[in-house]
Amino acid sequence: MATTTCNVTKLKILPFRLVLASINKEHLSLCTNPLLQLLMFPASESRFFSFTDTGEELSFVLEEDSIALFPGGVLQYTNQIWRAIQIDEGPLGFESTGIVSSMSAPLAKSHITIYHLSTFLTDHTLVQIEKLEEAVEALTAAGFQFSNESLPTSPIPDGKCEKISGGAKNESAASMVVSRLPFLLYLARLPPQWADTHAKTMIKLIFFPDSENRFISLTITPNEASIILDQDSLSVFEGDKSVDRCDYPWRIMQVCEGSHGYIADAAGIISTFSQPLAAAKISLFNLSTYFTDYALVADKTFDQTMQTLRSTFNLLEDVE
Repeated sequence: MATTTCNVTKLKILPFRLVLASINKEHLSLCTNPLLQLLMFPASESRFFSFTDTGEELSFVLEEDSIALFPGGVLQYTNQIWRAIQIDEGPLGFESTGIVSSMSAPLAKSHITIYHLSTFLTDHTLVQIEKLEEAVEALTAAGFQFSNESLPTSPIPDGKCEKISGGAKNESAASMVVSRLPFLLYLARLPPQWADTHAKTMIKLIFFPDSENRFISLTITPNEASIILDQDSLSVFEGDKSVDRCDYPWRIMQVCEGSHGYIADAAGIISTFSQPLAAAKISLFNLSTYFTDYALVADKTFDQTMQTLRSTFNLLEDVE
C-alpha cells in the first residue's frame, strides 16, 4: 500500500469525562471485579476505556464514574477530567502519515497538554477539560472542523475530581531520550460483539498472562475495540478470522526516559517527536500512558525512523 499524507480535517468531541489512572502490578488481583465489570458488563454500550500493560506499569483511561468501583487506596489517578477529541474521518489506514503531528502541533503551540491514543481505526487526543475550548480554537485555526453536535454549548464544569491522588512532574522536551523496547508489536481490532465471542481470551490476556515480560494495550470506544499486543500474546488469536489485524509488525520506542506523571507532553514532546517523522512520511502510532509515552513505527521503516531522529535531535538512545 502506498504511503499517504494526512489530510484529515473532521474532528469530534466524545461525550465522556475521563480520568487517567494507574495501579501497581501487585494490586491487579484486588481490581479484578471492577475491571471485569468495565470490560464485560459496562453500564452503557457507548463507553471509553483503555488498559495498557507495558510489563512495567499498568495504565488506564477510565470514565469518571468508574473510579468508585475500585478499592480505596489502590488506584492512583489524576486530579483533572479529560475530554477525548476523535478524528472523525472513518478508517485512516496504517500507511497514513502526519496524523499525530497534525493534531499535536497546534496544541503544543498553544501550550496545551495532551494524552494521545492511536487505535486501529483512528486517533484520539485527550485534553484537560478546562482547556477544551482553547483546544477547539487552536485546532479550528489550524484548519480542522468539528461536528456541530460535539461542540460545547454551555460553560464547561469544574474539571477536578473530588478525590485527588498522584502527582505530576513538569519535564522538558529539550533532551530527547528514546528507549527501544525488545518487542515486535501487532495492531488488531476485535469484532463488534467481542465481549460475547472473546471473553475468555481477553480475561486470560489481561489477568493470566503467560509472561510478565509482555506488552498489551486495549482501547474500547463507541466505534471499536482496538488492541496492540506482542507476538506471544497475539498467538491466542491464531486462526481467528473474526479479528482484523495489520499484516506487518511494529517496533516500539519509549519517548523520554523516566517517570513523567500524566503530563508527559507538558512541553510538547509528542509534537516535537512526531514532526520529523511526518516530514519523512513515516507512519506513526502513539500510545500515551500514565507515566510516559510510546511511539510505534512499522518494523519495515524502523531504520529510516532512527536515521531521521538522529539527524534531527541530539538523540540519547537506550536499548532495553
